[in-house]
Amino acid sequence: MGNNMKTLKYLNIIILLTFFFIVWACKDNIFDNPVDTNVPLSSPSSLSVVFLADTAATISWKYNNPDKYLFVVELSEDNKTFSKLGEAANSNSLTANKAFLVGKKYYFRINAAVDMNKSGYASAEAVLTGLDAPSQLTATFQNDTTAVLTWVDNSLFETGFVIELSAKDNSHFEIIDTINANTTTTNVFDNFQKSMTYYFRLHAFTKHNTSTYSNIASNGIKPEVPILDLPSNGAIDQPLTPTLSWNASAGATSYSLQVSINNSFSSYVINENVGNITGKQIDGLNALTMYYWRVSANNNYGNSIYSSAWSFTTTGFAPLVPILNLPSNGATDQSITPTLSWNSSNTAVSYTLQVATDNAFSNFVFNGDVGNVTNKQIIGLNYLTTYFWRVSATNAYGTSAYSSSRYFSTTGTALQPPTLLSPIDGTINQSLAPTLSWNASSRATSYTLQVSTNSSFTSYVYNQSGLTSISQRVMDLTLSTIYYWRVSATNNYGTSAPSTIWSFTTTDFSCGVSTVAYSGKTYHTVEIATQCWLKENLDVGTMILGSTSSSNNGTIEKYCINISYCTTYGGFYRWDEAMAYNIIEGTQGICPTGWHIPTKTEFETLQAAVSNNGNALKAIGQGTGSGVGTNASGFSALLAGDLYPNGSVNNFGTNTFFWGSTENGATSAYYLSLSSNESNMYLGNINKEYGFSIRCLKD
Repeated sequence: MGNNMKTLKYLNIIILLTFFFIVWACKDNIFDNPVDTNVPLSSPSSLSVVFLADTAATISWKYNNPDKYLFVVELSEDNKTFSKLGEAANSNSLTANKAFLVGKKYYFRINAAVDMNKSGYASAEAVLTGLDAPSQLTATFQNDTTAVLTWVDNSLFETGFVIELSAKDNSHFEIIDTINANTTTTNVFDNFQKSMTYYFRLHAFTKHNTSTYSNIASNGIKPEVPILDLPSNGAIDQPLTPTLSWNASAGATSYSLQVSINNSFSSYVINENVGNITGKQIDGLNALTMYYWRVSANNNYGNSIYSSAWSFTTTGFAPLVPILNLPSNGATDQSITPTLSWNSSNTAVSYTLQVATDNAFSNFVFNGDVGNVTNKQIIGLNYLTTYFWRVSATNAYGTSAYSSSRYFSTTGTALQPPTLLSPIDGTINQSLAPTLSWNASSRATSYTLQVSTNSSFTSYVYNQSGLTSISQRVMDLTLSTIYYWRVSATNNYGTSAPSTIWSFTTTDFSCGVSTVAYSGKTYHTVEIATQCWLKENLDVGTMILGSTSSSNNGTIEKYCINISYCTTYGGFYRWDEAMAYNIIEGTQGICPTGWHIPTKTEFETLQAAVSNNGNALKAIGQGTGSGVGTNASGFSALLAGDLYPNGSVNNFGTNTFFWGSTENGATSAYYLSLSSNESNMYLGNINKEYGFSIRCLKD
């Protein structure tokens, strides 16, 4: 009748018939009658939700006589704010179209309504599942352009799958393909590089959702099948130790070689991984036998199939192992140019001789083919040395194993013991750092020096071999002690017996200290015979210009080329300045307390202690030719040069001069000098205006 119609015309009235009319209200096809609006409506029950993929959901419920009611379904994502999802009349279910997100919880509720009367709500929660990640992804390369991916499809309603690839690592992926739903394998096409690892993954997707990723599958390209090279297929007359070779296979890191006497390879002569090589010499083959062989290539991604099998046939027999003849095993006193001989081996056409200094034959003296002979003279051997030797035989069919090895020892004359020279046997008052010397022993290449405090040499103060000089300084001996010493000589033939034992007794004199601190610098001491010297040139005072005269002004004044020069070589001092303006012989001068400027007589004592050998005073590295320093005394003199009266520095690197405290008249004084090109020392006198180095001597 319409929403607001209150009257209705009915035109087909029949006369003399009685008509009964009844009117009721309805709302959205729900009839009000016979519902009593004063009676509360019961709520729907058993509300349930079933997702239809991720684009719709079917909501079901239970309600008595649903034909009389309107049901309204509402949806919320937070269980607080609900909105209408749909409504259904005369039904116990509703299918609503909506995009749902996988893994998200949704809240549903429903009530019944009739006229102005509404029931309470029935509620339900639901989470969309079913778009699960693919699993068990594997990647297999067919070649360098095609990779085959397979996986398990765990999703119930995907639209398709997205394939991703990384050629760097397992974290930097790029999308390379999208494929249809309900698929569990696909081919990936690309220009794949050999010797690289590729990483794959995929996920399922719909218009509204994406699954998590599958596992990551990694793989690379297996190497190509090797191509055999030599011997050619069907080759005959092959040696019993042939080398099998093949072409390199791209991407291979090793190869597997199989050799068999049957082409089914049901048994093997050789079946091994030979490493990353393209050729392998094999042995242990039989003569006049056909062999089959094949190769596969390997890398981290798998193994190629085996190559086609090739065959070859071996030739006749290799020679028998030779039998050694002379010298006999263990022979001694053999020549250093011996002739080694052996018995001939049947069918041999050549022999290989090896001579070594060890029975493992790792250090060869001779190793070579000597031709078809049964003896060979060897040259260049050493005296008094043991040698090992062996022989193998060769013919066109192969090479025999080596014979059992023999050994022999060469002759040689033992060295004579050296003759001791200095210090003389029984000498007393020797330095605590004496130089021991001896005469050279003929043919000796080195010496061993032994020093002990007992004549039986059960313990050593000094025990050093390999000395190439015929003298050696021994340091840090003890005061007032008897020392015994001896020397033996060595060369390639052996070591001599020790020399006669000599003894000497050290002095009771000692420097007492090893260092002296003075004016901010540390000086070292050295004992030479009965004297104690500072090992460094004195470097004390204020530097002044060479053109400026030093004066008695209470300040020590020195001359230097520069500060670093003085640090290494010490200062130059005019005689008066060095003597602290005192003319008393042996005065302290500018030396530390307890030390003094040496006298002429004390210089002469120093000369005698080193036998006037200036090289024994010069430091290592100072001097040339016959003037090369040995520093045998420990004095450590440097060729510092000197300062002329006019203020110029001269003779640096060629001479050094030390002031003494002894005058030679009013204007000159004595000095000691050393030269770079001669070994002699020189004690002379000169004008006091020269600037010389200062070495202090202990009082």
